[in-house]
Amino acid sequence: MYRQKLARCWPKKHYASANKDCAYCHKLDGDMKRMLPIRYDQHCVACHPLNVKAMPADQWPADAAAEFGRHRLPHPGPHEDATKIRAAILQLYTRFSSQARPADPGVVMGPPILLTDDDAKKIQEQERINDQRTRLTETQLFDTAKNGCQLCHTEVARKDGLPEYADPHQPPNRWKDKSKQWPVERLQHSVYADAASRWHPLAKFDHGVHRTYACLDCHNVLNSKETSDVMIPTIDRCKTCHNQSTASARSGCLTCHSYHDRSQERPKLRETPDAMKATMQRATP
Repeated sequence: MYRQKLARCWPKKHYASANKDCAYCHKLDGDMKRMLPIRYDQHCVACHPLNVKAMPADQWPADAAAEFGRHRLPHPGPHEDATKIRAAILQLYTRFSSQARPADPGVVMGPPILLTDDDAKKIQEQERINDQRTRLTETQLFDTAKNGCQLCHTEVARKDGLPEYADPHQPPNRWKDKSKQWPVERLQHSVYADAASRWHPLAKFDHGVHRTYACLDCHNVLNSKETSDVMIPTIDRCKTCHNQSTASARSGCLTCHSYHDRSQERPKLRETPDAMKATMQRATP
């Protein structure tokens, strides 16, 4: 299934080997310890563009429908939601409905004319139609099972017809969704801003020191069938190297786990000579 998914959407040059399969999207940070986040605009858009068809389909000429479908919608970024998609679709309909015919070069344009009541009513009616078409069109992305937005995102609620999703790549009730309910002075602290988007934020794993292993040695993606599958290895896989035998790698708790609450750390006092001098003076009886 894994190879079939690759063959459907990835360029062949990117899945010639196991290492290229993974590294096409999964890249290490500067310290070679953690994986950088997957970004739609960098990793997904080539195979999964956000295009929609003009609706109702039977009311659009073929050339206009084709031009409408070629417009790629923007993907919401961090701290944005499905409102961005709805606004982009509405903007498309407004643009298509207001496109003027090419002006006759022999006609001299006069000064702007104030709108009559009939003109205002026509504009209001067109705005109503555009809004109606937008609501009908957005279902192509919001309401299609295992396609559109649901291909990667897990819907948790609806508001004004717009879906609300769990944090990217995480099913509901995982770390970041739960941490919103925790005391602010704890794991909502700014020092955990990056860790809060990870599956095991208080765990430590250095990909750099494990670079002699292939990704597939630990991540059993060959059996993956759904985009919601989480291919994090269990501790049993870790224990094949980290155990109590004399030839094993380190296996202490702190090798992988962090128990210190970093939100309680005090500011560093010895970063400058003046700060160190002040500390020494306070310590002198």
